[in-house]
Amino acid sequence: MRDEHKLGLMMARLADLVQKNPAAVDDHRAALRALTELANKRSWTLTVDGSVLSIEGTTIPSDIPFIRSLTNCFEQHDIAELSIAHRAAALDIIHAIKIIASRSGDASAVMERLHAQGVKTVTVIGVEEEKSTRERRTIRVTDALKASGVIDREADRPAAAGQDSSDPSAVTRDSEAAYGEMVAHQRAAAGSLTQAVAQLKNKNVGPGLSRGLNAVRAGVVEALRDNRIDEAVEAILLVIDQEAAETRSDVRGSYSVTLSRMLAPELLPRLTKLLVDPLYVSDVTRIIRRAGSRGTQVLLEMLVTAATFAERKAYLEVLRRVSDGTELLVRMLNHHEWYVIRNVADVIGELKMIEAVDALGKVAGHRDKRVRKSVGIALAKIGVPKAGPYLRNLLQDEDSDIRLAVTREVNGRGLAALAMPLVKAIARESDESIKQEYYLALGRIGTPDAVQALIKAAKPGGLLKTKRDSARRLAAVQGLSLASPSGAAVTALKSLSRDRNKHVRRAVLEALENHQTTRVD
Repeated sequence: MRDEHKLGLMMARLADLVQKNPAAVDDHRAALRALTELANKRSWTLTVDGSVLSIEGTTIPSDIPFIRSLTNCFEQHDIAELSIAHRAAALDIIHAIKIIASRSGDASAVMERLHAQGVKTVTVIGVEEEKSTRERRTIRVTDALKASGVIDREADRPAAAGQDSSDPSAVTRDSEAAYGEMVAHQRAAAGSLTQAVAQLKNKNVGPGLSRGLNAVRAGVVEALRDNRIDEAVEAILLVIDQEAAETRSDVRGSYSVTLSRMLAPELLPRLTKLLVDPLYVSDVTRIIRRAGSRGTQVLLEMLVTAATFAERKAYLEVLRRVSDGTELLVRMLNHHEWYVIRNVADVIGELKMIEAVDALGKVAGHRDKRVRKSVGIALAKIGVPKAGPYLRNLLQDEDSDIRLAVTREVNGRGLAALAMPLVKAIARESDESIKQEYYLALGRIGTPDAVQALIKAAKPGGLLKTKRDSARRLAAVQGLSLASPSGAAVTALKSLSRDRNKHVRRAVLEALENHQTTRVD
């Protein structure tokens, strides 16, 4: 996506959030951060003419989300132009957007409010002011100066011999050809990468096409190195489009060779990282698909080494689009590096990939406890019956952190077969904090046998009262509260509402109150 489109989208998105969802602070910050990054590149001028938004002369399509809402804001305040200075302060940008997103006031009122807020790096021009300015621009500067007497009204002196009097640069006719060549070269150098690609259309195989394609490839490399990401992405996509549209096999072959060199393994990771930004997902997915197996391999490597889950999820979603990502991911569970298996298991668990349960089960006994922990959590999150046998073994793992982490994720009737193994695990568990998690897990499972086990545990243990007995009963009551939609659980809680133990009574009353609130909701 071009910077102009991105700026329009982020500004429109932030204005919409300010109007409709002022409490969405995280979303506000994300949009504002994107706007500030763009302002750090250069200054920006947004104009609205007849409900059409233009940014730096580029018309922004009205079908981009929220754009129509932004143009409405401009029209409501009779704003013709808004300028954001280079390196504009984030505080100025958010103040300006809040003001233009408000419902009342013309352009002068907006300017007054901007001034009152101390905004210096964002300015607006009203429709009337812009109109009078445009009219003044139609007057030739020389005529205006002559009319005011600033310069002599006499005719210009005749041009020197060999000079073109109509050309202010006064280029001699002898050097006209050289001057024209120089200007043409400068224009070509200043042209964008996409223009360079477009100029290759309809060319036959030969030195001209080869030089042009090599120049484009070098330009893409340079653009990526200089962080001109949008320019590089657009150029690559245009090459892909022209390759697909080409009917001559030899010309198409030249494009294919260039793309193969352009999408080198060392450059693809730069593009793949953009997949965490929703603005680039569609474009970069097309590029990775065109890169074929090389793109898939880079995606896999990025996936398993990503530092955050958000990155891993973004890479996996694209991997599933461009290939059989699920199968490739499952194969990665056989990797020789423990951290790769752990990362893959984390992603599989978050995405609840049922088809990966058996593959996870095969590595559930991995020698590295970090792998066993991630695998156990993934199996519990998937929560289907066939995950039960593997989880039963992990509930007996020698590492208490693994037992605790896995138990906390057990939830739902899909894991009903774990009810009795959990009851047995309670009997042999020495860690009281893990025992309490077992009771809560029984409540989340909520099957009749799980509820009966909780009812039994919630009853007083006899005349001898101990802290351990009280902790057990409280944990069982909390488990019953999680299973409270069950009639048996509610009946058991009601029977405990007058228990002699004040802590139990309080917990029971809270559970019944929550149950009542849930029913009303």
